[in-house]
Amino acid sequence: MKKFFLLFVFFLSACALNQSENGDLSEGYLTLGDKIQNQIVEYEEQAVLKLPDSLKDISEKDVFFAQGEIANREQNQKGAGFIKSYETEDHSTLLTVFVYNNLEYGFSYEISPNLEELMSKHLSEIQMYQSTGIGENVKLGKVEKTEIKWKKKIYKLLETSAVYEKDGDDKKTYVMLASVPELFSYVRLRFTYDNNKKSRSFVESKRRVLMARVLTMLSEFDK
Repeated sequence: MKKFFLLFVFFLSACALNQSENGDLSEGYLTLGDKIQNQIVEYEEQAVLKLPDSLKDISEKDVFFAQGEIANREQNQKGAGFIKSYETEDHSTLLTVFVYNNLEYGFSYEISPNLEELMSKHLSEIQMYQSTGIGENVKLGKVEKTEIKWKKKIYKLLETSAVYEKDGDDKKTYVMLASVPELFSYVRLRFTYDNNKKSRSFVESKRRVLMARVLTMLSEFDK
């Protein structure tokens, strides 16, 4: 199904370019570019909807559990994508899976300037915690380029962390960002938890496996 979908997208792209050059598009109607975008948005939404209600670690133990329905950011802002939220059973750690809607042709698993720009944008949003009152004493970590090998596939990642204070508690957030060419999209995992030894150890030991599982499920959801 995926191959047919990709062929369909590129076919529409060619048609859109041809129609645009010939002046066939009328005001008030969706352009073929819009139709392509809508098809990809639907495809990405189906991928997120198919994510399981629990995420397992390397020992196949359920460690994160879904919280509510997915958040459809596309309804208010084109390109904003979809979010599925998870928590640990004791509610001590929050995990958000964010699938961005990015209509980019031909991108791969490599770390691109666009991926780096997206990470910078996200870190800027965290830095704004200071000015918006969400948090205090915000400190951003260094962005690292890493990779994960999983099921004979290599995923290239950007990873970083940030610490801040909220309501008198020390908080930490860990961010992982990667490309998923099958969805024409980027995927971000973000862990938020109390900045103590127990929580840090938990996230450190689980995050790479969880990222690999999520990336694989999203890239292979229609197989």
